[in-house]
Amino acid sequence: MTTRIQMLNPGDEMILDHVSADLFDSEADIDLAAELINTPRNHLIVAVENGLVVGMCFGVHYVPDKRPELCINELCVAPAYRRRGIGKRLVNAMLEFGRLNDFSRAWALTGKSNTATIRLFKSAGGRQRTDAGTVFTFELQNSR
Repeated sequence: MTTRIQMLNPGDEMILDHVSADLFDSEADIDLAAELINTPRNHLIVAVENGLVVGMCFGVHYVPDKRPELCINELCVAPAYRRRGIGKRLVNAMLEFGRLNDFSRAWALTGKSNTATIRLFKSAGGRQRTDAGTVFTFELQNSR
């Protein structure tokens, strides 16, 4: 089967009407998808097989106090479609997008125990930094 890798642009949110049930944490919300796709500093690349979205890579155009960087914020491939190179194709497509749009670098975070993603990022040319510190998260809303 052929898996198409595609950057979503404004007007493409309907592609997310047909998403593998186990790709996202919850059912895709078309309004949130439209907001994501229509925000110029958000970049969403999907993997589509037979009309079904089976993978995605979400990048954010980050502007620090230097040239823009590309943060690979999220990467996911539905379990039934893993180990077929789709994740690497998604990452490579996002990196190519960054090159074409003159980002100074791309970066991503993952857990130390996420060995599959660590291997994937290394195979795509990423260098693992051991001095990157520890990630902190802050809840901004009360859980209900």
